Amino acid sequence: MTDAAALLNGSEPIRDQAAPGPGVARGHILVQFLSKAVPLALIGGAVGVGAGALASAV
Repeated sequence: MTDAAALLNGSEPIRDQAAPGPGVARGHILVQFLSKAVPLALIGGAVGVGAGALASAV
């Protein structure tokens, strides 16, 4: 199995020397990043839409 297929499949964790700790899988870091980035982006978008609506109403 290629490295990319293993990462997408999740069957084999790919180790990275630049990872924040020993034995941390790159896929785990990706999941953590996305689980924080996506909700923050959605919240930011909702706040922006709300501010735009408020500014338009005033």
